[in-house]
Amino acid sequence: MSATSELRERIPASLRREILDDVCAYCGHPFATEVDHVVPLSRGGTYDRDNLVAACKRCNAEKLDFTPEEWQTWRAERGAAWPPMSPWDAWARLDLTEAEKDAVLAAHADRSPAGAAVLDAMSAYATAAHAGLPTLAAEAALHAAVANLTGETS
Repeated sequence: MSATSELRERIPASLRREILDDVCAYCGHPFATEVDHVVPLSRGGTYDRDNLVAACKRCNAEKLDFTPEEWQTWRAERGAAWPPMSPWDAWARLDLTEAEKDAVLAAHADRSPAGAAVLDAMSAYATAAHAGLPTLAAEAALHAAVANLTGETS
């Protein structure tokens, strides 16, 4: 049995749904898909409800087996902001025209290579922003991908 399967069995489905009906406890991303142990099991954490929170995939992967306080310190030592920036906040920070925003949203349904390139560029931008890394190159790549998708020249 995998560790993920074991975790799913230890957290009743009704409790899992209750927890995941919330935003990411760390960055506020509205689509939290994972249940995180605030104090990791490897550090003596439990399956008690007060030790379980909703987390987005990025935050849960980056947090590893840190407590939230240790994770915040780890990020600060690397020059990354606290709290982590959610992809939605990153999206709001982008300097995109309405036409570019429409193209990015349409790219979710576009199965073409150009649509995939937009989604890859958006993911790279959100990942850099979430990690507190410089985003200028990722933003330029996203603008170029959108221009390619819409047939506009940059």
